[in-house]
Amino acid sequence: MTYECKYPKIAAALYEALLEDAFYYTLEASAPAETSRDAMIHYLDYSIVEAETHGVLLLADAGKLGAAAWSKPVDAELGASIAEQKKAFIADVMGQACLDIYTDITICMHDATRPFISDESWYLSIIGVSPQAQGRGVGRMMMEEVLLCSDAAGVPTYLETFTPRNKRFYERLGYEEAAVIHEPCTAASYAVMVRQPPRE
Repeated sequence: MTYECKYPKIAAALYEALLEDAFYYTLEASAPAETSRDAMIHYLDYSIVEAETHGVLLLADAGKLGAAAWSKPVDAELGASIAEQKKAFIADVMGQACLDIYTDITICMHDATRPFISDESWYLSIIGVSPQAQGRGVGRMMMEEVLLCSDAAGVPTYLETFTPRNKRFYERLGYEEAAVIHEPCTAASYAVMVRQPPRE
């Protein structure tokens, strides 16, 4: 499969923003070394387009500063199709070893996170702000735009973060830590954070 990025600059900005995230650097380490950076930029671009198609995509300053990719609940048939298409992309563009790691991590995280979330929850899949633009409120602006919509719909949202220092940012937006879970493939722990809609 030949994959052409739709949002290469945004994907590159996300790559730089997420270098310390255990999920992403573990995936990158499993891709062929000579093309690992490009593989991850392709992966991030694919995830951006996936959110644009099936969830919510927010771009900061036309994507030059950052992006936030959200998933919304879909029916079982569509969900299975989305998952299979992503696995096919990873195998073809990033390699079978990368797909094996991705599958192990996502199964482990899904099973461990499941007890703490509800079926109607919206999921923050990816958020990143270009390192040069961090500290300017860009991430908060992208988060608040979606949270206004989820609050209006009366649905909770959740996320997972492998970066402990990010928890305070999410707490200021109303998220609470539901659990801290060790993920064996990354040899790292992540926090499950949940935000309930305001009560009427």
